[in-house]
Amino acid sequence: MDSFLLGLAAMGLVAGVAIAWFVYRARRTRVSMSQVVFDLSHAANAIAKNKDFAIRAVRRTDDGVGMLVDAFNQMISQIELYDARRKAEVERAEESTVAKSRFLATMSHEIRTPINGILGMTQLLLDTELNNDQAEFGQTVHQSAEHLLAIINDILDFSKGEAERFEFEEIEFSLSDLATECTNAVMTVARDKKLELVTEIAPKLPSSFLGDPSRIRQVLLNLLSNALKFTSSGDVVLHASVETDHEESALIRVEVRDTGIGIPADRVGRLFSAFSQADASDSRNFGGTGLGLSISKQIVEAMGGSMFVRTKEGEGSTFGFLVELKVADRTSETDRFPKGMHVLVIESSGATRAALQAMLDGNDVELCASGLAGRRKMLDVDRPFDLIMLDVRQTEDFGLGIGDELAFPPVPLILLAPVDAMGTQAASNWPERWGCIAKPVRREHLLWCLNDVLDTSSDDSKSERLELPPSTTSASSLCDDSADLRGMRVLVAEDHPVNQRIATCYLDKLEIEWVLAENGEEAITEFKKQRFDLILMDLQMPVVDGLQATRAIRELEVVGGTHTPIIAMTASVLEEDRRQCVEAGFDDYVAKPVKLRELGARLRHWRDSALQTAA
Repeated sequence: MDSFLLGLAAMGLVAGVAIAWFVYRARRTRVSMSQVVFDLSHAANAIAKNKDFAIRAVRRTDDGVGMLVDAFNQMISQIELYDARRKAEVERAEESTVAKSRFLATMSHEIRTPINGILGMTQLLLDTELNNDQAEFGQTVHQSAEHLLAIINDILDFSKGEAERFEFEEIEFSLSDLATECTNAVMTVARDKKLELVTEIAPKLPSSFLGDPSRIRQVLLNLLSNALKFTSSGDVVLHASVETDHEESALIRVEVRDTGIGIPADRVGRLFSAFSQADASDSRNFGGTGLGLSISKQIVEAMGGSMFVRTKEGEGSTFGFLVELKVADRTSETDRFPKGMHVLVIESSGATRAALQAMLDGNDVELCASGLAGRRKMLDVDRPFDLIMLDVRQTEDFGLGIGDELAFPPVPLILLAPVDAMGTQAASNWPERWGCIAKPVRREHLLWCLNDVLDTSSDDSKSERLELPPSTTSASSLCDDSADLRGMRVLVAEDHPVNQRIATCYLDKLEIEWVLAENGEEAITEFKKQRFDLILMDLQMPVVDGLQATRAIRELEVVGGTHTPIIAMTASVLEEDRRQCVEAGFDDYVAKPVKLRELGARLRHWRDSALQTAA
């Protein structure tokens, strides 16, 4: 019995020791595991916070827990290696992008310089006495050089987009005026192809926005040019409206619709790819680099917007974009239009009819596609019309210009005519007041014409009379009248012989005295010797470049208390070049190739500024 108890006690002792050892090891393992978890958590947090993949967890044991730490550290090593490779690839990509951008900018400068010579010299040649063949040859050279320049500009813009170097202004502008400006720019093409060009501006579109009108103009002109290029009959419509209105901004929808050839479904996906066209075959009928839509997409997306396309082969296309713009002025001219009139619109173009109906919102508008139908409606209707709007192409069918003795009721008439047909006398015998307005019809011009033919000045209950906005000075007038530039003295700092010849010949045509300096050092010397009203300064010149010369001249002026306008005249057209010019003290910037009219306008601007300051 005693031996049994003794054995049982021994077994209990062994069991107790075993249990104690197990508890001890469990506690040690738990503490070790907790420490490892803490180490791993601390290391992971430090790596995430500092983005430092050189951090490692501490290995405290040689058991399975230690193996877990080794696996964690090995994973971090792999991530560190991947991150280093990724950073190296990003750096190489950035270096490649910068190098490409610099190369394209340099090549653009080097190419623009001889193009400046070709354009300038051919323009001077065309101003001389030439026979018909010589004039034709010279004009062909000039047009070809301008086409080449457009391609160079496209490539440079594309390189800016690729390098994400687009910069945008934020100035107040009217989207309605910008749309009209763009349609006016391509109106000649539309007229030559006998296409109807229409501007549709939504009645509630705010009067002005804050943004970069030059970039939006670039996109609009590209879309309009493409639409006209691929449309042989029908119409091209530029539409602008508010998609979504916010408190201080508005999401604007702008689109260009055409009735052209359309695009096959399998080619739509590559439309916005660089150097790609819907018709890329060797026998394609339409030229171009294929960069236009790609550049437009880059510009719109850089403004935070998006582009879209709807197209069907053989039925036309719609290209457009959505972009959010800050609203500067929410007022609209819609409320200034007369209301409650019964209006008959006789217009063959469905797009123009729709645009006029939208402009005349608030009036009872009846639409007709032909003059014959319009005449029947006017003569048979019980309720008389208060106004008739008539397409000049429908005048004979309507009963004008063919000797009809029809007794037309005394209703005011507005003729709708292309710009080159504004002088029509088709309505000279119309019994009531009549007027003529150019197509595509602008809202403010229509309002002015309505006030004129309705003679609202004699009726205070009618809408306020609006005068037609004064037209801007025509480009041709910029160099026709040089009387106000006579007596100016200009210093020309230019090292290239051809560019020297062009600049001085331009100044001779403007009857301006000039002095030539072949580098920046000579320009500084001439400035010290005599007074100039203005300086034309090239940027890239030997000995002393244009930036250094301008800084030196500005330092001299500080002592003398004077200021001479300095215009940068260069083939460098990047935004950073403009910034450098501003920082160096330039007053203005003219990109080569310089046109005579543009140069005359800039000189006149600074001459007027000097006269105003003196007064």
